Amino acid sequence: MLRELAILPTLLALGCSSSVELSAPPHLTASSDPTVLAVINEQVLKIAVDDERIYWLGSLVGSNGYAYDSGTLHSCEKQNCVGSLMTYGVAGSAFLGSPIGLAGGQVYWWAQGAGYAVLNACHVSGCGHGARTVSSQVPEFVAQPAAFSADYAYIASPPVTGDELVMLRIPLPGNDAQPEPLFAMDASGVDPSRCPTCDIQAMAVQGDYLYWQGLGESDTATSTIQRARIDGSGEVEILADHLGIDHSAALTLDASHVYWSDDVLSGSIVRCPLSGCVGAPESLVGPVRLPTTLQVDGPNLYWQQDTTASGAVISSCAPTSCVPSEPIARGVDGIAVLAMDDEYLYTATTAQKLDPYFDWPNPSASIRRIRK
Repeated sequence: MLRELAILPTLLALGCSSSVELSAPPHLTASSDPTVLAVINEQVLKIAVDDERIYWLGSLVGSNGYAYDSGTLHSCEKQNCVGSLMTYGVAGSAFLGSPIGLAGGQVYWWAQGAGYAVLNACHVSGCGHGARTVSSQVPEFVAQPAAFSADYAYIASPPVTGDELVMLRIPLPGNDAQPEPLFAMDASGVDPSRCPTCDIQAMAVQGDYLYWQGLGESDTATSTIQRARIDGSGEVEILADHLGIDHSAALTLDASHVYWSDDVLSGSIVRCPLSGCVGAPESLVGPVRLPTTLQVDGPNLYWQQDTTASGAVISSCAPTSCVPSEPIARGVDGIAVLAMDDEYLYTATTAQKLDPYFDWPNPSASIRRIRK
């Protein structure tokens, strides 16, 4: 539903500023539905959880009824969501297409700076005297595909010469730290002026390795799944190549496999061993209409996909013999609104039909907790 928003931040930013007059301040209300922790007057576009709280990126809607590519990071307590709304940083400054990071009792988010992206942080209990600037010199349009470990945020630089990308890492404990170059990646065929975010579409980190899905020119969709050591040593390994993946792909990991979706109309979800495929990737489920966000949790794989009748839905299966379940949630609010703890799945849903660019008058989302 919002994949256009994820790949057009520069276009939408032309209509956004930190002085936008909000149509209404964000607020939470209760619901009689036992699966709904709270209802918020925003559209929810990203979600994450830790042991105590739920975190989400909410849309910024101006008094003119237009929505923007920047929004606000919030959280609430799982056991008392309505009475514990927390807002981090400056309202309307968070990139909606970027991931939320949680590490060491801190919450991390990407914000819009003057020509650069800014990585900010606060303690999960609140910002106190203001957000900490972790780094303010991140190339702006590459902040969306990113990954977090316990110690670093990982991003890719834009292709400067058309032949080389550089993977960067940012120390999370730092104060306005410079991104550190780790290793170079081939970017031949990428046209940075036409498709500046085509190079990296999804990233994940696990153990000693960083994994990503890279894309060549957007009209060829000749993408690859690759990995490299997070300390920058060794060579970049290609785990699978010549994949017909377009934009908004998703990637996740378990102890033995890397999984990804292709976000096409008749799409699929596939996997390879962490060391790479021997032959074609293993197909788990398909055709699936526009599959996006993936997560593996113990014996089950969860994913979001589009439907013609119910909007975006969340389904699951056991990867060993993937028979898709009936939808666990319907009317999911965005393309990355899926998080889990040991007992529950968290998402946000809406009954509204929302234009993906501007027309989001009076949005409303139900923040849900559903037993797995």
